[in-house]
This record gives sequence, structure tokens and C-alpha cells, in this order.
Amino acid sequence: MMPRNEIQCAEDACRIRDRMGRIRNQMDREVKGLKKGAGNLLSIHHQMRSHPWVGVGAAALIGFFIVPARKKRQEIQLDEQTVQNLIERGDIKVHAQRKQKKSWVRSATTLATNAALRAALAYAGQQFGKVSGTMAADDKASVNEVEVN
Repeated sequence: MMPRNEIQCAEDACRIRDRMGRIRNQMDREVKGLKKGAGNLLSIHHQMRSHPWVGVGAAALIGFFIVPARKKRQEIQLDEQTVQNLIERGDIKVHAQRKQKKSWVRSATTLATNAALRAALAYAGQQFGKVSGTMAADDKASVNEVEVN
């Protein structure tokens, strides 16, 4: 038979061991949660789902800076004598510009191109919807999972 003091030490050691096991499990869960949170912070898909208006604003801002500004045309009025002098000196070159005729071939080509572009955009939208739907379902499933040890 063990003395009372040794029995109490053994019980204390068992309690400490159990508590350390619970702490290890809790730390594992917290580390997994931190990793997932860091992944969500860096995930563009998660950020777009969480803050769609910020994404729209950022896209508009980028588009504003990417598209070049239209150059302002400056119209001046010249009399015939000034124009004639500029042409003779070679400062102005005059080119005849043909007026494009509208044809049914060009209209049909434009119509077909627009229809193909709309179909491609609709298909891309459907595929994006499928991907984002499965990602959302995966995120929801991973949140509902319970870790059992």
C-alpha cells in the first residue's frame, strides 16, 4: 500500500496530464483557426464576398486611372487666305477622307460579334456563379465541422 502523500502526488500528476492534453487540443484548434483567418485575410474571393462595394469601388478607381483621358480638340477659325498660305508652306497636309458606306455584311458581322460576346459573357458568369457557390458551400461546411479527439 502506498502512503497517502504518494497517492495524492499520483492523482495530481494525472490531473496535470489531463489538463495538459486539453490545453494541447485547444491550442491545435486555435492554431487552425488562426491559419484559416490569415488565409481569409489574404483571399481575394473571401474579401469580395465580405465587402463587395469596396471591390466595385477599387475596380472603378483602377479603371479611371487606366483609361487615358480624351484629348480636347481645339477648334480655330481661319480665313481662306491663311489656310492657303499654310498649305503652300507645307504646315498643313490635306487628305481626302472617304465616307464609309454601311453595308448589310458589316451590319451582320457586327450583330454576330455582339451575340457571340454576350454568349461568352453569360457563360463566364455562369461558371463564376458555380465556382463561388461551391466555395461558399465549402466554407460553410468547414465552419460546421466539429473536431473530435
